[in-house]
Amino acid sequence: MKDIPLTKLTNFANSYAAAHGLQVETKPTSATTASSSSSSSSSSSYQCAPISLLPNIFPAQSFLRAKSLAPDFNLLVDRISRNGAFLNDTLAGGGKGKGKDSSYSSSSSSVIAKDAYTNKLLQLYNDIYYSPGGDDGNEINEINEINKKPNFANKADRLGIQRSDYMLNPKPLANKGSDNDSDNNNNNEYEYEPFELKQVELNTIASSFAGLATNVAKLHAAITERFEDYLNDWIVMNQKRVMGEQYLYCYRETETETDTEIEGTATATETEIETTTTLTTNLGVQQNPALDRLPFAMKLAHERYMERFIDNTNNNSNSNSNSNKSKPAAAAAVLFIVQDGETNTVDQRMLEFKLWEEHKIPVVRMSLTKAFTHLKLDKDNGSLYILDDIAEKGGKDDKDEGSGSGSGPQLGPILYQASLVYYRAGYAPTDYPDGDDGIEWKAREMIERSIATKCPSLGYHLAGTKKVQQELARPGVLERFFDTGSDSDSNDRVQRMRDAFAGLYSLGDDAVEEDYLAIKDAISGSEGRYVLKPQREGGGYNYYGEKLAAKIGANVKRNDDGSLELGEDLAEFILMQRLFPPKQRAVLLRAGMVEGSGESISELGCFGTILQSFDGETTLHNEYAGFLLRTKFENVDEGGVASGFATLSSPYLC
Repeated sequence: MKDIPLTKLTNFANSYAAAHGLQVETKPTSATTASSSSSSSSSSSYQCAPISLLPNIFPAQSFLRAKSLAPDFNLLVDRISRNGAFLNDTLAGGGKGKGKDSSYSSSSSSVIAKDAYTNKLLQLYNDIYYSPGGDDGNEINEINEINKKPNFANKADRLGIQRSDYMLNPKPLANKGSDNDSDNNNNNEYEYEPFELKQVELNTIASSFAGLATNVAKLHAAITERFEDYLNDWIVMNQKRVMGEQYLYCYRETETETDTEIEGTATATETEIETTTTLTTNLGVQQNPALDRLPFAMKLAHERYMERFIDNTNNNSNSNSNSNKSKPAAAAAVLFIVQDGETNTVDQRMLEFKLWEEHKIPVVRMSLTKAFTHLKLDKDNGSLYILDDIAEKGGKDDKDEGSGSGSGPQLGPILYQASLVYYRAGYAPTDYPDGDDGIEWKAREMIERSIATKCPSLGYHLAGTKKVQQELARPGVLERFFDTGSDSDSNDRVQRMRDAFAGLYSLGDDAVEEDYLAIKDAISGSEGRYVLKPQREGGGYNYYGEKLAAKIGANVKRNDDGSLELGEDLAEFILMQRLFPPKQRAVLLRAGMVEGSGESISELGCFGTILQSFDGETTLHNEYAGFLLRTKFENVDEGGVASGFATLSSPYLC
């Protein structure tokens, strides 16, 4: 194998990153600020994002399976979000009695009994959307009768920007080489893929890196073409590791290959991308449509809001929504809810700039803390107003209801109505520093009660919890959300999703025999086959190996008859089958410098976007919307990029 010119390739990657915005923001530390008297010392700077220097091999058929699943999971999330009975049964252990304080009873071994953050989300969902005891357990369309707060949430459409994450995992021996390995499997070279696609998790809030992932794919396309002679042996070596020694179509093996693409991955247009499971002639690095498709979905949500609530010349809107038209006191804008001190700003700004450049839609950015004083809910029509940042007085001590109460801080005039609220924050307790009854939660509630489209709504957010993921894997649960009795398409959809599920096991009072068998296995020397997951996003919270065994073991009692009693503290976790993707050689860069080279593993994410009408009757938009690949060294358990565990990469399809 030829020596790879590491310095040359690294310089090329850093230059490309600087020229194309493949960067992350760095904040000055207190030490650097103190050591410099210059006013510029407090400003931010930018550096190359954490990336894999080269793309990673990924089976084309598995990629296409993941791509085809995106619309299915989009629909599933929407249907879960509207079924309050399911969410309460799953997260509260079946508690259904609403008390005088608007809380819901729950089992002591339920998720919400042990996880205050998920409990708060579910409480808000119940207050705003759901009343138990209905015929079908779905949402209500009336103002909550307990707190009498204005509630226009059920007039708001819903936008989902999801990302379903997958890993390759070794196929069971009985399945290898079978004729049923994949749909449309007509070519012998694909029969022997030694790995199958399994879902790691489904992200329904703040699904990030669409912008950076798009540019990483462009970098990898450029670097593999520009330095082809140096990289041929490297690619072939990794292909054989992933595809098997018998793989027939190695990188550039013949001179007759052409530079065509997998159908449906070309630059996006105003039409939706076709989801296909059919291969065309070429493979390699694909164009990533994520930076086109996510803003396109936002644009559709914005236009739908304008038609329903502002554009009085439109006569085609639903009659119910026409009666709630807002006065056109201000133009509409998309509101990005972001974290204070955010470093992944470039990725977010790419979406913002695309919205303006392509669709002339303005974006306003603010944290949940600022939202409390800089948003106002119109109690007559549900409009969410964005206020100018002048003449501010008051603040965190006035916690009644934010600016929406009329008695809070007095700001400047209305700048915009919020047509869409897009969350890139709010997914962790640290995004609510003022506590359970603090201003950040009050801001979240005010936003949720408005007619603005939310991305995500509280229901979509809850649908992405780990406990819901585990419950969906139980026999018969997916069928609850699709008419599988006589609809062959629904049957196919359910089977496709179920085939992607890994082993998922409950640690709560709903545990069944299958769950107990997995728990016994995990604490009896097989802890390496599992991952212990709490209801958290962002990376760094899972338990592996000896720590997993110790955590479960400390909360399990073994009875004389061999049975287990699970401690209540385990209820906020789920136990998941650990996946073992193929190892391949990689060179990883962090802050533009080589972090190291060695054995790596990768995780594929597929974006999906869905715009659903307020009543759930009409799917206005539903499509696959691009990809993300994250790569880390094999000895790293966690997988977050922003949290410092992984790097951004792109799939080289084989």
